[in-house]
Amino acid sequence: MGPAPAPHTPGICEEKGRLECRYRKARAAFDTARTIIRQRVGRSSKDEYSTLVDVFDLAWDLLLDAGRGLTTHIREHGCGVMQEAPPECKSIW
Repeated sequence: MGPAPAPHTPGICEEKGRLECRYRKARAAFDTARTIIRQRVGRSSKDEYSTLVDVFDLAWDLLLDAGRGLTTHIREHGCGVMQEAPPECKSIW
């Protein structure tokens, strides 16, 4: 009888890390856009508000796209739950 197999330790998937970073950045941009638009409701001109809505919509689309990319990669690659963000993705604040 041979030695017991080592417990499975998932390795770091670089593509997943990149997609998680992209998702986190998209989420931060969406949260910022949402906060700004909430602060400016009733205080901005029609043109300014229209621009803010466009930025908000773009941030939402980017967040959805990043989420789909991450979910698809995890499903197809089977690399599991979210891992620690690479250093270049971590917030400095």
